[in-house]
Amino acid sequence: MAAVTWPSTWQEFIAQKQTESVVATALQLDALKILFSDPSVPISEVAVLITVDTIKLHDKEPGASDSELWCTLADGIKQLTEYNDKFVEFFYEIGRAKLHGNPSLLLTAYWEWWTEWEFFFDDLSSKDPNREQARQGWININAFCAKVSQHRNEFPLLNNLQRYADESEEEQTYQCELHNVKVLDGKVPAAAVWFTIDAQAIYELEGDMLGEYEHTKTDWPGKGFSKERFIYWREKFEWISRVEELEEKTRTSANRAAEAMRNVEEANKV
Repeated sequence: MAAVTWPSTWQEFIAQKQTESVVATALQLDALKILFSDPSVPISEVAVLITVDTIKLHDKEPGASDSELWCTLADGIKQLTEYNDKFVEFFYEIGRAKLHGNPSLLLTAYWEWWTEWEFFFDDLSSKDPNREQARQGWININAFCAKVSQHRNEFPLLNNLQRYADESEEEQTYQCELHNVKVLDGKVPAAAVWFTIDAQAIYELEGDMLGEYEHTKTDWPGKGFSKERFIYWREKFEWISRVEELEEKTRTSANRAAEAMRNVEEANKV
């Protein structure tokens, strides 16, 4: 497996995208250049600019999602770690920009693309030279989703909280962990960012969990969201933070998540 080097700057990112066959339009890439390079231009104006071609596409083909745009933005989130917060603000402004006066048209397209193509992760082999950057990309996607979910009251389609607690992901991790605890190095840092960023929101979740079925096997005996399951997750993070076989990055992220969760539990004591 050959190493694939991700761009280290936004300039390299744009240049790389300009050579690809399936990519955002030239106008959309120009909008990204402005987003990254010119803080004097309000992000709200850049959001309007990047949706111009999306609106044209929608007028020509009603129902079209402009997948090239969402794919390009997702790649940027994965590859440009330092711009994670800027992408969060940018997606919020894309929601405010609206499409024909309707914010749900743009955000529905985003949601469908994310669900179908972006929110999954298979960790690579230890022999794969691309493993570390792939893991960082997965952390970046999760951090973005956790942060942008904080705009859920205004834009429900930006609410990704259910994406963290996907039962199939928890089952897969559990089954792998039974054979090799090192699998947690590829899973835990991305999961931990949700609790570090918004533990209170996850604490408040109740009821059914996305993708949860009766046959799903984990080491949690119940189903759905609950305060008890939140405590179980916190205890799991605490345990992970002490497993010396795991990487320091994994143990540190687990410890930070556990601390954020303890703070929430303490704040909610009656």
